[in-house]
Amino acid sequence: MDTNTPNDTRLNLTLPQVEERITTLVRQGNLDTHEIGRLYNYVVENKLAKKPQYKNAQDFFKKRIKGLSQSALSMYGTVARQFNAEHCGQYGMNNLYVLLTYEKLSGTKVDVKDPGPTPITVPQEEGAPVQKPFAECTVEELKLAVQYKRSPPAPGIPTTDMVRLQRYHDTLARFFPENALVRLNARLHRDQILLSVKDVPEAELEQLAEAILECLNPAREAA
Repeated sequence: MDTNTPNDTRLNLTLPQVEERITTLVRQGNLDTHEIGRLYNYVVENKLAKKPQYKNAQDFFKKRIKGLSQSALSMYGTVARQFNAEHCGQYGMNNLYVLLTYEKLSGTKVDVKDPGPTPITVPQEEGAPVQKPFAECTVEELKLAVQYKRSPPAPGIPTTDMVRLQRYHDTLARFFPENALVRLNARLHRDQILLSVKDVPEAELEQLAEAILECLNPAREAA
């Protein structure tokens, strides 16, 4: 991924000023998710949330920013680090976030200046996968493509269920952005889908609990 995109995190803001800006954006209702992502990255990369008041940036956002989940903030930051505001408005945060995941898994190179033509291999209910440009894919198709690249479909799990499983994968990835070991496995047993979450550090059980709650109630996630 070419990271040479306009996303200057040298904003010369204090932590209270960041809080005020994000709170104002949230209060306005129509979120500028790209700007929130830039502000999130600014706090993280400049280590503005310092001890003993806050354990880390995530602790600051949890305590001071209401109305946005940690998973949403992580997603906004990840996308804003790569794409400009125009792309976020054109394609949507969720789609671009899934595209970045697809890039990592497939080895496909995304042109950050023009991500629309990026080829995506989309699995089908019946027949061989088909290739479509990113700009023509729905978010459900993108998530199916990511799941297909992450691991072949488990025997017997319907393609429609894979969309839901991919949402679980995405949620864990956002809650554990710096821990690639944390992962979700799924298998079919006697007509039931069994899930197992692996390699969660004991110190991060609270994050796991929050991630599970969001999986159960996706409306908690600010999109």
